[in-house]
Amino acid sequence: MPSDTKGWIFTPKITSAVQLNKTRFQKMISYCPICAKPVYFAERKRSLGKDYHPLCLKCYRCKRQLSPGQHAEYDEKPYCNHCYLQHFGPRGTRRPTSRSTPGAAGSNVPVEKPSST
Repeated sequence: MPSDTKGWIFTPKITSAVQLNKTRFQKMISYCPICAKPVYFAERKRSLGKDYHPLCLKCYRCKRQLSPGQHAEYDEKPYCNHCYLQHFGPRGTRRPTSRSTPGAAGSNVPVEKPSST
């Protein structure tokens, strides 16, 4: 057996080609963030840095199929642009809850009267 001068015995680690290929293959597989199952290279849809199954990449709210890169993400869940803007976008994109206008009956907004001079 080969040994060095200090008395240590070195044994080479033997790794078979099957083990090497299995390790490389496991590194190539990623997991879908929706269903947590493996996503293989041939079936993956990559969007926002994550790999999805084609059927898993859909809007979290309306369940509409999404295409990679054409959606938004909130709290690690994909949303179509419409649902994202409706729920998380600026307040100006939402529909008003009441249709009251300044000065209408029941409105609390004061309206200035034009002064006649």
